[in-house]
Amino acid sequence: MQKKFDGSKQRTSIGRPATGQTIEELVLQLARENRSWGYRRIVGALSNLGHEISHQTVANVLQRHGLAPAPERGKKTLWKDFIRSHLETLAAVDSSR
Repeated sequence: MQKKFDGSKQRTSIGRPATGQTIEELVLQLARENRSWGYRRIVGALSNLGHEISHQTVANVLQRHGLAPAPERGKKTLWKDFIRSHLETLAAVDSSR
């Protein structure tokens, strides 16, 4: 009988609202483009864009998508990133032959 009046029918969800998809995409973009940035630097950049988010939320988003924290993320350079960053030099060396 008590369950009838506990207000459970009016509740929609439990806990904090999920992080928006656009915020999550921004976090991932900033982390991938700036491999040396830590959680707090990403939070600062998002704050400059007008988005309030905690460093723990940034950590959770990166962990959920399999991205390591800044020290480990900065150590690994993907081949496509290496090529993209050195494309001008590679083209100049190739065309000088």
